[in-house]
Amino acid sequence: MIQEAKKHYDKSEVAAAVIGREVEVLSSLGIPAESLDGKHHACPKCGGKDRFRFDDVNRFVICNQCFSEKNGDIPSVVQWWEGCSFSEAV
Repeated sequence: MIQEAKKHYDKSEVAAAVIGREVEVLSSLGIPAESLDGKHHACPKCGGKDRFRFDDVNRFVICNQCFSEKNGDIPSVVQWWEGCSFSEAV
């Protein structure tokens, strides 16, 4: 059996490709679009009140409880939300 070569994805290129489309990408995953308005909301993943927000200036998502680290870009958000690896997130 022939194994396929694993593709290499550059994280900065992937992150750059979604600039300006973050809300579209994240809401397509099931994150409520109304939670991506830059204001504090209940976390759609852990349910904590007033701890989740999308920073629309710096383009990242944070939950003060379940996603407070390694959350600097949209590929990281997809990994957190889906519980998957970077290559799966891409």
